[in-house]
Amino acid sequence: MAGRSSQESKNKTTANSLQDATKNLSQMARDNHQVSKDVDKLEKLLHEQRLQSMREVAEKLKDDSWKYLSLEKLLGL
Repeated sequence: MAGRSSQESKNKTTANSLQDATKNLSQMARDNHQVSKDVDKLEKLLHEQRLQSMREVAEKLKDDSWKYLSLEKLLGL
């Protein structure tokens, strides 16, 4: 009987270890998914900021265009 009890104890320990490993893996997958979502949001935000910055530069160039001769005039076309 002592051998059987020892084997049952090993089986329970192994089962508990597998459950813990499964829980850890599941948590890691959830964490990875959340990080991916956060990275996607950040990339979208940075892209929108770059676009806004480019719009502002384009507007400034339009506002300042009167100060400069056109390329066609410079080239004599």
